[in-house]
Amino acid sequence: MRIQLTRNEILKYERCYLGQSSNQAGLTNRAADERIERTLATARQRGCLIPEDLEATARWKSPRAMRWIRKNTPDELNEISRTSFAAKTDRLRVGSLLCLSGIDWPMASVILHFVFSDEYPIVDERVLRTIGCTYRKDNLNFDRWMELTNFCRDECVRFSVRMRVLDRALWAYDKHGG
Repeated sequence: MRIQLTRNEILKYERCYLGQSSNQAGLTNRAADERIERTLATARQRGCLIPEDLEATARWKSPRAMRWIRKNTPDELNEISRTSFAAKTDRLRVGSLLCLSGIDWPMASVILHFVFSDEYPIVDERVLRTIGCTYRKDNLNFDRWMELTNFCRDECVRFSVRMRVLDRALWAYDKHGG
């Protein structure tokens, strides 16, 4: 894994990302990001997800998952997300979320990315391609996810940027620059 961009290019690609239309009708990426950031910050304050939070996350990341995530009962969602949010280890944080219907590594990573600001990258095929990752989102396991997470954490320090900035830039580079 490596990033072939300079800090200035990272900031340029982040600006590119923010101005684009999102997959949510009528919203720019900036507006969609602000909406999911508010939703999941509220969930963190509450200490758990509610069905509306999970549906908002699916709309932001993968609307195709909506029918599966709706299979989670409010009680399951409450208990499992409480466990994740209260966990002290990365393995339990992500592993508990993966127990939910419709939640795979990319969706779990979105929840962690916004609930625990600046701690976790979002697993996305565009990001993985940009950093030259040899694995795909569909063959991830905990060790590979931790390798990706630690790599992105280190790169945020190296470039002096927040995780969200790095994520946006890597995604936009694959879409427009790479």
